[in-house]
Formats: sequence, structure tokens, C-alpha cells
Amino acid sequence: MRAFIDPPLRYEVEILQIQGRVMTILCQSAGAATRMRFMLPELRTKLATLDAFNGVEEINLRVSSSSRS
Repeated sequence: MRAFIDPPLRYEVEILQIQGRVMTILCQSAGAATRMRFMLPELRTKLATLDAFNGVEEINLRVSSSSRS
């Protein structure tokens, strides 16, 4: 997934899990989650071309608890 995201954002996100049709992405900050939210339509299209992600229909974003005050 990171290959489709430009730096520095690619280093602020990681796939937490894929369960069924839902993928959860962990973001290191609320700012990273906001940027990802705007990228989701384009990211879904790109991920659909990869076998590992073609069943994903929903993407949830979570903010790392270590980044919250």
C-alpha cells in the first residue's frame, strides 16, 4: 500500500489488519488520518488492481493512541 502514497505520509501509516472486506489503517497522527481520508478514493482504485487487496471494500482509519494527548 505504501507504494501508492507519497512521502512523508507513507511513513506515517501502516496496515493494522485486513479482516474480510474491511482494511484498517493505523495513522501516526490525526493530521495523517485527515490526509489519508482525502486520498481514500484514489487509494481504493489503485489497491483494487492488486490481488491482495481486491476483496477490500471498506477502509477504516485509526489514529495511534501514542499520538493522542
